[in-house]
Amino acid sequence: MLRPPEPIDRRLRAWLHSGGSLSRRIAAAYAGFTVQRTAQRSGPARPDEARLLGVHRVHLREVVLWAEGRPLVVARSVLP
Repeated sequence: MLRPPEPIDRRLRAWLHSGGSLSRRIAAAYAGFTVQRTAQRSGPARPDEARLLGVHRVHLREVVLWAEGRPLVVARSVLP
């Protein structure tokens, strides 16, 4: 089971939030990059997602981005 995320410094936060594909940036920076899909389904939107997207049902995908044998990012994507 994964541990709760640790706080990240501002340089790493800027790198994570910059444009383009996060997966491509991690694959370029680390060896042994893999994506582990943990969920993919349609279902109810969370309240914040429903507000932002204006829908009550979404298609969601949750993944863990791994590199060098350790989890680096846990991500959730939703589509209306």
